[in-house]
Amino acid sequence: MTLKSLLAGALLVGFLFPAYETEALTPADRRCLACHEDVGEHIRDTQTVHAEAGVSCVSCHRDDFSRRAPHRGSPEPAQCVHCHEDATGAHETDAHRALDETDRPAVACADCHGTHDIRSVQDPNSPSYHLNVSLTCARCHGGLDPLGVDPHGVDPHTEGGRIAPLVAGDYADGVHGRALEQRGMRVAPNCTTCHGVHDMLPADNPDSPISPQNIDATCGSCHEGTTNAFLRGRHGQHRQVGGTEAPTCSDCHSPHLTVATGTPQWKLQGIQQCGTCHENETLTYRDTFHGKVTSLGFVTVASCADCHGAHEIFPRDDPRSPIAPDNLMETCGSCHNRLNENYVRYNPHADHRDREAEPLLYWSTVFMHGLLIGVFSIFGLHTLLWAWRGWRNAFAWRFGRRSGSDDDNNLD
Repeated sequence: MTLKSLLAGALLVGFLFPAYETEALTPADRRCLACHEDVGEHIRDTQTVHAEAGVSCVSCHRDDFSRRAPHRGSPEPAQCVHCHEDATGAHETDAHRALDETDRPAVACADCHGTHDIRSVQDPNSPSYHLNVSLTCARCHGGLDPLGVDPHGVDPHTEGGRIAPLVAGDYADGVHGRALEQRGMRVAPNCTTCHGVHDMLPADNPDSPISPQNIDATCGSCHEGTTNAFLRGRHGQHRQVGGTEAPTCSDCHSPHLTVATGTPQWKLQGIQQCGTCHENETLTYRDTFHGKVTSLGFVTVASCADCHGAHEIFPRDDPRSPIAPDNLMETCGSCHNRLNENYVRYNPHADHRDREAEPLLYWSTVFMHGLLIGVFSIFGLHTLLWAWRGWRNAFAWRFGRRSGSDDDNNLD
């Protein structure tokens, strides 16, 4: 490109854009726009953070290749670190920073913030706006760009062999996602509320806000009262002294497909969640009337949380527990009327498989199983013999032969 062409391009830019707009552009910007007119509208848009701050083209594209015009090919990517040192510094240890086979970060600044049209996080049109963050993350963690356009021209889920967990759909169907995306509630958490912004760490990193050590505090930033109740309970107390076997918030509540408590779906799901740790107790619960009814999908009977509590759970020998002996009348009375002391002596977790703990129940079960097997065996054999007799007589009549005595033939 000759000097004459550059001058012609500059005159064209001056003709297309009024003087009051080009006055804000530096000579270097006007030289860039002579060829890159497609980004001109973004540079002049005062709603973009860089235009408002007076950032020029060469402020981001600082390599010598970019400063020499005309040039062929593409310059190096913009180096955001020159201005955003804190954010890019945190991104250095971020899970998204991992390089692929092309030495490109899994997620670069432009993937979330845009390129020439970067807007403030307070701008509703920004992909980093609170209500838009989940849609931005869904470009990789949903498998498809929600806007129907992939910024890199390829499937971001598999680009460079990277694997991004597909959790955006679960989040959108959960109580948090519905509150944010369907109702527009800014108080609802988005992805960065739990995972962080530029310093997202995997769950197995002890410094991650979603690690088992920190997830309770992360949830507590919104659910403060519930978290305090959990920490007073048996599970929370165990975790505070370094125990790793007790559940965290995300062990019982799915971190993405979070179901609203109080719904039938949650009540049935809660029983299954308790069973992941309390396997034997859940098995004995399923043997009871309550367990049989909930197994059929009905929720009008007691579940685990109805008797033991939900977050502030205490052992049976703790007087604060709803299943403490002195509290059983009140706990059972919340569903059953006309109770007496004999009624609450019922053991809802009696195990008929444990001969030592429940010998009477164990042997009663053995007797009943033997009785059932014996009755069905005897009458099953009787039915087979009777069927054989009927088939034999029918066969004999068919060929004109009678079998058996007259008494047998006269049987009703």
